[in-house]
Amino acid sequence: MDRSTKSLLIGLIALAIASSPGLALMFRLSKNQGYFHPARLDLEAGEAINIFSSYGYLREGFHILPTNATEPWVIRMPTLKPLKDVPVQNDSLDHKGDIEFEFCSGPKQLLHAYFRHFSIDGIPRVWNSFLIGWDRDTFARFMGIKKHFLSNSYSYVLVRILRREKSGSLSGDEGPSLTDAAFHELGNITVGDEAGVLRFFEKHGTHYVDKYTTGGLMYQVYAYSRKKFNSLINQLSKKTVKNWPPSYFDFVFSPWFSDHSGEVMVASGNSSILDWMHQNLNASFFIYSHHSLLNVYRDDSLMHELATILGEDVIIELKLRTIVPAIKDEEKRLWVEEILMNRLALWEVGI
Repeated sequence: MDRSTKSLLIGLIALAIASSPGLALMFRLSKNQGYFHPARLDLEAGEAINIFSSYGYLREGFHILPTNATEPWVIRMPTLKPLKDVPVQNDSLDHKGDIEFEFCSGPKQLLHAYFRHFSIDGIPRVWNSFLIGWDRDTFARFMGIKKHFLSNSYSYVLVRILRREKSGSLSGDEGPSLTDAAFHELGNITVGDEAGVLRFFEKHGTHYVDKYTTGGLMYQVYAYSRKKFNSLINQLSKKTVKNWPPSYFDFVFSPWFSDHSGEVMVASGNSSILDWMHQNLNASFFIYSHHSLLNVYRDDSLMHELATILGEDVIIELKLRTIVPAIKDEEKRLWVEEILMNRLALWEVGI
Protein backbone atom coordinates (compact mmCIF):
# COMPACT_ATOMS: atom_id res chain seq x y z
CA MET A 1 0.00 0.00 0.00
CA ASP A 2 1.58 3.30 -1.03
CA ARG A 3 1.67 6.41 1.13
CA SER A 4 -1.14 8.26 -0.66
CA THR A 5 -3.43 5.26 -0.36
CA LYS A 6 -2.68 4.99 3.37
CA SER A 7 -3.47 8.68 3.85
CA LEU A 8 -6.76 8.27 1.99
CA LEU A 9 -7.64 5.23 4.10
CA ILE A 10 -6.94 7.09 7.33
CA GLY A 11 -9.12 9.98 6.18
CA LEU A 12 -12.01 7.67 5.21
CA ILE A 13 -11.90 5.86 8.54
CA ALA A 14 -11.86 9.17 10.43
CA LEU A 15 -14.84 10.38 8.37
CA ALA A 16 -16.76 7.17 9.00
CA ILE A 17 -16.15 7.37 12.73
CA ALA A 18 -17.15 11.04 12.89
CA SER A 19 -20.37 10.46 10.93
CA SER A 20 -21.49 7.33 12.78
CA PRO A 21 -22.01 7.63 16.56
CA GLY A 22 -22.43 3.87 16.86
CA LEU A 23 -19.18 3.18 15.03
CA ALA A 24 -17.40 5.83 17.08
CA LEU A 25 -18.62 4.21 20.28
CA MET A 26 -17.46 0.77 19.16
CA PHE A 27 -14.09 2.19 18.09
CA ARG A 28 -13.54 3.81 21.46
CA LEU A 29 -14.84 0.98 23.61
CA SER A 30 -12.55 -1.43 21.78
CA LYS A 31 -9.63 0.58 23.14
CA ASN A 32 -10.87 0.64 26.71
CA GLN A 33 -9.77 -2.88 27.58
CA GLY A 34 -7.74 -4.00 30.53
CA TYR A 35 -6.47 -0.75 31.96
CA PHE A 36 -7.85 -1.55 35.41
CA HIS A 37 -5.24 -3.65 37.17
CA PRO A 38 -3.87 -4.11 40.70
CA ALA A 39 -2.03 -0.94 41.63
CA ARG A 40 1.74 -0.92 42.01
CA LEU A 41 4.14 1.60 43.49
CA ASP A 42 7.08 0.47 41.37
CA LEU A 43 7.75 1.21 37.73
CA GLU A 44 10.62 -0.52 35.94
CA ALA A 45 12.64 0.57 32.92
CA GLY A 46 12.46 -2.10 30.25
CA GLU A 47 8.96 -3.36 31.01
CA ALA A 48 6.48 -2.94 28.18
CA ILE A 49 2.83 -2.24 27.47
CA ASN A 50 0.53 -2.86 24.54
CA ILE A 51 -0.48 0.73 23.98
CA PHE A 52 -3.53 -0.29 21.96
CA SER A 53 -5.12 -1.94 25.01
CA SER A 54 -5.44 1.45 26.73
CA TYR A 55 -4.89 4.11 24.05
CA GLY A 56 -6.60 7.31 25.14
CA TYR A 57 -6.96 6.01 28.70
CA LEU A 58 -3.33 5.86 29.77
CA ARG A 59 -4.18 8.30 32.56
CA GLU A 60 -5.98 5.37 34.21
CA GLY A 61 -2.85 3.22 34.04
CA PHE A 62 -0.07 5.74 34.69
CA HIS A 63 -0.43 8.14 37.62
CA ILE A 64 0.23 11.55 36.09
CA LEU A 65 -2.87 13.54 37.15
CA PRO A 66 -4.87 14.10 40.34
CA THR A 67 -7.09 11.11 41.13
CA ASN A 68 -9.68 10.15 43.72
CA ALA A 69 -7.65 7.13 44.83
CA THR A 70 -7.41 6.65 48.60
CA GLU A 71 -4.12 4.71 48.38
CA PRO A 72 -0.90 5.76 46.60
CA TRP A 73 -0.18 4.17 43.24
CA VAL A 74 2.18 4.69 40.31
CA ILE A 75 0.98 2.18 37.74
CA ARG A 76 -2.13 0.01 37.50
CA MET A 77 -2.04 -1.49 34.05
CA PRO A 78 -0.64 -4.85 32.91
CA THR A 79 2.98 -4.85 31.81
CA LEU A 80 4.99 -7.29 29.72
CA LYS A 81 8.61 -8.45 29.58
CA PRO A 82 9.63 -8.70 25.90
CA LEU A 83 13.27 -7.66 26.37
CA LYS A 84 16.13 -9.72 27.77
CA ASP A 85 19.35 -8.80 29.54
CA VAL A 86 18.17 -5.23 29.87
CA PRO A 87 20.84 -3.00 31.46
CA VAL A 88 18.94 -0.71 33.80
CA GLN A 89 20.22 2.22 35.78
CA ASN A 90 18.10 3.03 38.84
CA ASP A 91 18.70 6.14 40.93
CA SER A 92 17.28 7.35 44.21
CA LEU A 93 17.30 11.10 43.75
CA ASP A 94 16.02 12.37 47.10
CA HIS A 95 15.54 15.72 45.43
CA LYS A 96 14.56 18.65 47.65
CA GLY A 97 12.18 20.21 45.17
CA ASP A 98 12.17 22.56 42.20
CA ILE A 99 9.74 25.25 41.12
CA GLU A 100 9.07 25.77 37.41
CA PHE A 101 7.31 28.57 35.55
CA GLU A 102 5.89 27.76 32.11
CA PHE A 103 4.53 30.62 30.00
CA CYS A 104 1.76 29.40 27.69
CA SER A 105 0.20 31.59 25.02
CA GLY A 106 -3.08 29.62 24.90
CA PRO A 107 -4.92 26.44 26.01
CA LYS A 108 -3.08 24.22 23.54
CA GLN A 109 0.28 25.44 24.81
CA LEU A 110 -0.89 24.87 28.40
CA LEU A 111 -1.65 21.24 27.55
CA HIS A 112 1.72 20.91 25.82
CA ALA A 113 3.48 22.36 28.88
CA TYR A 114 1.86 19.87 31.25
CA PHE A 115 3.07 16.98 29.09
CA ARG A 116 6.47 18.46 28.35
CA HIS A 117 8.28 15.66 30.20
CA PHE A 118 6.38 12.85 28.42
CA SER A 119 7.09 11.25 25.05
CA ILE A 120 5.83 8.15 23.24
CA ASP A 121 7.36 7.00 19.97
CA GLY A 122 4.93 7.39 17.08
CA ILE A 123 2.59 9.78 18.93
CA PRO A 124 3.57 13.41 18.30
CA ARG A 125 0.66 14.76 20.38
CA VAL A 126 1.38 12.59 23.38
CA TRP A 127 -1.60 13.85 25.39
CA ASN A 128 -3.98 12.14 22.96
CA SER A 129 -2.96 8.77 24.37
CA PHE A 130 -3.95 9.89 27.87
CA LEU A 131 -6.97 12.14 27.49
CA ILE A 132 -9.65 10.54 25.30
CA GLY A 133 -13.09 11.89 26.13
CA TRP A 134 -11.83 15.09 27.72
CA ASP A 135 -14.03 18.09 27.09
CA ARG A 136 -13.48 21.70 28.03
CA ASP A 137 -15.08 21.21 31.47
CA THR A 138 -12.80 18.30 32.32
CA PHE A 139 -9.65 20.04 31.11
CA ALA A 140 -10.51 23.13 33.15
CA ARG A 141 -11.17 21.02 36.25
CA PHE A 142 -7.85 19.22 36.06
CA MET A 143 -6.04 22.51 35.48
CA GLY A 144 -7.81 23.96 38.51
CA ILE A 145 -9.29 26.93 36.63
CA LYS A 146 -12.80 28.08 35.78
CA LYS A 147 -14.06 27.05 32.36
CA HIS A 148 -14.61 30.67 31.30
CA PHE A 149 -10.84 31.25 31.35
CA LEU A 150 -10.04 28.26 29.16
CA SER A 151 -10.27 29.98 25.79
CA ASN A 152 -8.02 31.52 23.17
CA SER A 153 -8.71 34.93 24.73
CA TYR A 154 -6.39 34.03 27.60
CA SER A 155 -2.79 33.04 28.15
CA TYR A 156 -1.34 31.28 31.19
CA VAL A 157 1.52 30.77 33.56
CA LEU A 158 1.78 27.20 34.83
CA VAL A 159 3.58 27.08 38.19
CA ARG A 160 4.83 23.63 39.21
CA ILE A 161 6.63 22.27 42.23
CA LEU A 162 8.37 18.99 41.46
CA ARG A 163 10.14 16.63 43.81
CA ARG A 164 12.10 13.99 41.92
CA GLU A 165 12.48 10.92 44.10
CA LYS A 166 13.32 7.93 41.90
CA SER A 167 14.35 7.41 38.29
CA GLY A 168 15.17 4.52 36.02
CA SER A 169 16.46 4.25 32.48
CA LEU A 170 18.00 1.77 30.08
CA SER A 171 21.77 2.06 29.92
CA GLY A 172 24.49 0.65 27.73
CA ASP A 173 25.46 1.25 24.12
CA GLU A 174 23.81 -1.82 22.60
CA GLY A 175 20.15 -1.70 21.70
CA PRO A 176 17.55 -3.97 23.37
CA SER A 177 17.05 -7.60 22.33
CA LEU A 178 13.95 -9.77 22.42
CA THR A 179 13.47 -12.59 24.90
CA ASP A 180 13.46 -16.12 23.53
CA ALA A 181 9.66 -16.26 23.76
CA ALA A 182 9.23 -13.00 21.84
CA PHE A 183 11.84 -14.04 19.27
CA HIS A 184 10.05 -17.37 18.73
CA GLU A 185 6.71 -15.57 18.28
CA LEU A 186 8.30 -13.24 15.76
CA GLY A 187 9.59 -16.25 13.85
CA ASN A 188 6.01 -17.27 13.08
CA ILE A 189 5.30 -13.95 11.34
CA THR A 190 5.86 -13.43 7.65
CA VAL A 191 5.92 -10.09 5.87
CA GLY A 192 2.34 -9.32 4.88
CA ASP A 193 0.87 -11.07 7.96
CA GLU A 194 -0.82 -8.17 9.75
CA ALA A 195 -2.84 -10.38 12.11
CA GLY A 196 0.35 -12.05 13.28
CA VAL A 197 1.89 -8.66 14.12
CA LEU A 198 -1.17 -7.64 16.14
CA ARG A 199 -1.02 -10.92 18.08
CA PHE A 200 2.66 -10.19 18.74
CA PHE A 201 1.72 -6.77 20.17
CA GLU A 202 -0.87 -8.37 22.46
CA LYS A 203 1.61 -10.90 23.86
CA HIS A 204 4.78 -8.81 23.97
CA GLY A 205 3.74 -5.15 23.80
CA THR A 206 4.31 -2.22 21.49
CA HIS A 207 6.34 0.14 23.67
CA TYR A 208 8.76 -0.25 26.55
CA VAL A 209 9.72 2.15 29.34
CA ASP A 210 13.01 3.70 28.29
CA LYS A 211 13.09 6.28 31.07
CA TYR A 212 10.93 7.40 33.96
CA THR A 213 11.02 9.63 37.01
CA THR A 214 8.62 9.40 39.93
CA GLY A 215 8.13 11.85 42.73
CA GLY A 216 5.64 14.44 43.89
CA LEU A 217 3.88 17.22 42.00
CA MET A 218 1.79 20.28 42.81
CA TYR A 219 0.76 22.90 40.28
CA GLN A 220 -1.27 26.07 39.83
CA VAL A 221 -2.39 27.98 36.75
CA TYR A 222 -2.67 31.77 36.43
CA ALA A 223 -4.68 33.24 33.55
CA TYR A 224 -3.99 36.59 31.83
CA SER A 225 -5.44 38.58 28.97
CA ARG A 226 -3.31 38.50 25.85
CA LYS A 227 -2.22 42.10 26.37
CA LYS A 228 -1.02 41.43 29.92
CA PHE A 229 0.68 38.22 28.86
CA ASN A 230 2.60 40.02 26.10
CA SER A 231 3.92 42.45 28.71
CA LEU A 232 5.17 39.46 30.75
CA ILE A 233 6.93 38.03 27.72
CA ASN A 234 8.55 41.42 27.19
CA GLN A 235 9.87 41.31 30.76
CA LEU A 236 11.12 37.77 30.25
CA SER A 237 13.20 38.94 27.33
CA LYS A 238 15.05 41.18 29.78
CA LYS A 239 15.19 39.10 32.97
CA THR A 240 14.31 35.56 34.03
CA VAL A 241 11.51 35.12 36.56
CA LYS A 242 13.98 34.46 39.34
CA ASN A 243 15.60 37.83 38.63
CA TRP A 244 12.38 39.84 38.72
CA PRO A 245 12.27 42.39 41.54
CA PRO A 246 10.13 41.02 44.42
CA SER A 247 7.64 43.85 44.10
CA TYR A 248 7.08 43.13 40.38
CA PHE A 249 6.91 39.37 41.01
CA ASP A 250 4.21 39.84 43.67
CA PHE A 251 2.28 42.18 41.41
CA VAL A 252 2.31 39.79 38.43
CA PHE A 253 0.72 36.99 40.45
CA SER A 254 -1.69 39.19 42.39
CA PRO A 255 -5.44 39.55 41.69
CA TRP A 256 -4.73 43.10 40.57
CA PHE A 257 -2.86 41.88 37.52
CA SER A 258 -3.80 38.26 36.83
CA ASP A 259 -7.32 37.76 35.54
CA HIS A 260 -7.70 34.47 37.39
CA SER A 261 -5.64 32.45 39.86
CA GLY A 262 -6.49 28.78 39.74
CA GLU A 263 -6.64 26.28 42.56
CA VAL A 264 -3.50 24.61 43.85
CA MET A 265 -3.65 21.06 42.48
CA VAL A 266 -2.00 18.08 44.17
CA ALA A 267 -1.32 15.30 41.68
CA SER A 268 -1.18 12.58 44.33
CA GLY A 269 -4.39 13.62 46.08
CA ASN A 270 -2.60 12.92 49.37
CA SER A 271 -4.86 14.19 52.18
CA SER A 272 -1.87 15.14 54.38
CA ILE A 273 -0.60 17.44 51.61
CA LEU A 274 -4.04 19.01 51.33
CA ASP A 275 -4.08 19.66 55.08
CA TRP A 276 -0.60 21.19 54.89
CA MET A 277 -1.70 23.36 51.96
CA HIS A 278 -4.63 24.79 53.90
CA GLN A 279 -2.29 25.71 56.74
CA ASN A 280 0.63 27.13 54.79
CA LEU A 281 -0.43 28.36 51.36
CA ASN A 282 -2.96 31.03 52.26
CA ALA A 283 -2.51 34.36 50.48
CA SER A 284 -4.62 37.46 51.14
CA PHE A 285 -5.08 40.66 49.15
CA PHE A 286 -7.41 42.91 51.12
CA ILE A 287 -10.77 41.07 51.02
CA TYR A 288 -9.56 38.50 48.48
CA SER A 289 -7.90 35.29 49.71
CA HIS A 290 -6.76 32.12 47.98
CA HIS A 291 -4.07 29.44 48.12
CA SER A 292 -0.81 30.22 46.38
CA LEU A 293 2.14 27.98 45.52
CA LEU A 294 4.24 31.13 45.45
CA ASN A 295 4.39 31.04 49.26
CA VAL A 296 6.77 28.11 48.79
CA TYR A 297 8.81 30.06 46.23
CA ARG A 298 9.32 32.84 48.75
CA ASP A 299 10.14 30.62 51.77
CA ASP A 300 12.85 27.95 51.66
CA SER A 301 11.64 26.45 54.93
CA LEU A 302 8.22 25.78 53.39
CA MET A 303 9.87 24.11 50.41
CA HIS A 304 11.79 21.87 52.80
CA GLU A 305 8.60 20.99 54.71
CA LEU A 306 6.73 20.26 51.51
CA ALA A 307 9.52 18.05 50.17
CA THR A 308 9.17 15.74 53.18
CA ILE A 309 5.47 15.03 52.50
CA LEU A 310 5.12 15.40 48.73
CA GLY A 311 5.62 11.67 48.20
CA GLU A 312 6.86 9.64 45.25
CA ASP A 313 3.70 8.20 43.72
CA VAL A 314 3.35 10.44 40.67
CA ILE A 315 5.07 9.92 37.33
CA ILE A 316 6.60 13.26 36.41
CA GLU A 317 8.69 12.07 33.47
CA LEU A 318 8.04 9.17 31.10
CA LYS A 319 9.63 8.09 27.83
CA LEU A 320 8.13 5.12 25.98
CA ARG A 321 9.96 3.71 22.96
CA THR A 322 8.75 1.13 20.47
CA ILE A 323 10.13 -2.40 20.70
CA VAL A 324 10.86 -2.24 16.97
CA PRO A 325 14.66 -1.69 17.39
CA ALA A 326 14.82 -4.99 19.31
CA ILE A 327 13.86 -6.83 16.10
CA LYS A 328 17.14 -7.62 14.36
CA ASP A 329 15.71 -9.10 11.14
CA GLU A 330 15.53 -5.98 8.96
CA GLU A 331 12.69 -7.16 6.72
CA LYS A 332 10.46 -8.11 9.66
CA ARG A 333 11.47 -5.02 11.60
CA LEU A 334 10.30 -2.76 8.77
CA TRP A 335 7.03 -4.69 8.46
CA VAL A 336 6.29 -4.54 12.20
CA GLU A 337 7.16 -0.84 12.24
CA GLU A 338 4.83 -0.17 9.28
CA ILE A 339 1.90 -1.88 11.00
CA LEU A 340 2.59 -0.12 14.30
CA MET A 341 2.89 3.39 12.85
CA ASN A 342 -0.15 2.97 10.61
CA ARG A 343 -2.24 1.75 13.54
CA LEU A 344 -1.11 4.61 15.75
CA ALA A 345 -2.08 7.10 13.04
CA LEU A 346 -5.51 5.48 12.65
CA TRP A 347 -6.19 5.48 16.37
CA GLU A 348 -5.16 9.10 16.74
CA VAL A 349 -7.59 10.32 14.07
CA GLY A 350 -10.25 8.11 15.62
CA ILE A 351 -10.21 9.96 18.93
